[in-house]
Amino acid sequence: MRAIEFPSLLAERFGTWVFEVPPGEIVLSSSREDLWRHPHIRAWHEFLEKYWVPEPRPLAVIMPCTSVKPYGLSATHRLLDARLRRLGLYDQVSKYTISEPMILVPRELELYYPFANYDYPPSTLTPEGRRRFVELLATALRKVVKHHRAVVAVLPRHHESVLRDSLRLCGPCREHLVMVPYGRLAFRSVAKAVDILRSLLG
Repeated sequence: MRAIEFPSLLAERFGTWVFEVPPGEIVLSSSREDLWRHPHIRAWHEFLEKYWVPEPRPLAVIMPCTSVKPYGLSATHRLLDARLRRLGLYDQVSKYTISEPMILVPRELELYYPFANYDYPPSTLTPEGRRRFVELLATALRKVVKHHRAVVAVLPRHHESVLRDSLRLCGPCREHLVMVPYGRLAFRSVAKAVDILRSLLG
């Protein structure tokens, strides 16, 4: 199933009110509840694990989550989009955001509840949450590498370590993935990732 089908499935299960939550309004917070056990997020995990099929584009890029919701409003995600459009690559690259507790969010979902409506500082991630994060991400990555011939990940240290642990469970996934360090010069890292994507398209 395509990712964009998930909001309708969530609405069928929990009510159409999920379409009424404005993007950017934070209604789910790790400071108030255990989001790993939240029924709406568990429904996404189930969908991601059992039903989701990535869009078949040549390449993919994985970006980190941001405190800004939706992610696409953040400076780094806007830079990514602008550079891809300028080079004529936008429609050839699937964009994913790695996040706790959402695991991996396809770009086409970032305006919808719950993806545009949560707050989860990485510093609050528990060992059990991290274990679940790694396992679910490995499952998602197996699907990603089947539908894209290469994946470029540009991530800060925390999310890079989660991704590397997931790759250990994913077997051949690492052969399809290029890592770009996300240092203090985040804009430069994003620009480098786009340059790599352009070179991979040849």
